[in-house]
Amino acid sequence: MSQTLVKSLLLITQGDLEKYKASAGIEKFFGDFGISFRQGNFYILNAKDRLRIKNYLQDELRIDWKTPIDAWKGISRDKALTLGGNEKMTSAKVRDCRVAIKSLPGRPLLLAGKEICLPDRSSLDIEWQRVVETSGHKDVLVIENWTNFEKTSTTPLLKNIPGNPLVLYRGDPIYGADHAKHLLTAMGKPVTAFVDYDPAGLLIAGSFPCFEQMLCPDIGELHRLLSACTKTEEFIRQKSEFLNGLENLAHQQLKSLWKIFNRYGVALPQEELISDVGGSRW
Repeated sequence: MSQTLVKSLLLITQGDLEKYKASAGIEKFFGDFGISFRQGNFYILNAKDRLRIKNYLQDELRIDWKTPIDAWKGISRDKALTLGGNEKMTSAKVRDCRVAIKSLPGRPLLLAGKEICLPDRSSLDIEWQRVVETSGHKDVLVIENWTNFEKTSTTPLLKNIPGNPLVLYRGDPIYGADHAKHLLTAMGKPVTAFVDYDPAGLLIAGSFPCFEQMLCPDIGELHRLLSACTKTEEFIRQKSEFLNGLENLAHQQLKSLWKIFNRYGVALPQEELISDVGGSRW
């Protein structure tokens, strides 16, 4: 049974309502159980109808009819089971508060006092709070795109990074970008950003808590890559959309990079730095 229908039944019983506006879910439920009768756009309910709904909630769904309407908002699936028989009643996302992390190739992931070696092109799915509590890393490398996050072993630029940073995926609809930001704020460690070489990438990098630098090829290689790129339409769109933010960049490196990017007028995706991408992508 849907969360919407359960809430409607709770509303009817708790409000001791004598009529309720018709909807597809209510119509089917009342029709299946022979409850109430329809009058125009409303169903008319008597005391017996409301008692049958209370008994159905209690006996069939194992939900106390006095349960607050918003009781399932944002709770975990296991907590939802304590309120009723369906863990899917909660509005919380299954992977809420989770992030994807790894370490660079040949370097261990440091968690809970252990050195963890993950297979190539793999990562650890974990609650961001647990990372903050147990991480032994002194700095963080945030990677914007999943393909680059997955293919760290075939991205030569990453081999030159010193030390052993925690590698964090920026996020998407599965791994929320806000959870990544919460992690960075709570850890308070220096952040290096590996993002697209375009206007949006500059703003994304500058938005990270504890941001220190944007990862780039050496200046000669960067100019070569930008001069070969022909993605002008994406650059024009981003510049138009983010011009105010670009003109107010505070970080010196980002300001300098914006001058270079604006000179070439192209949007260079970070995937171009993966060595197993064959040929031009533009």
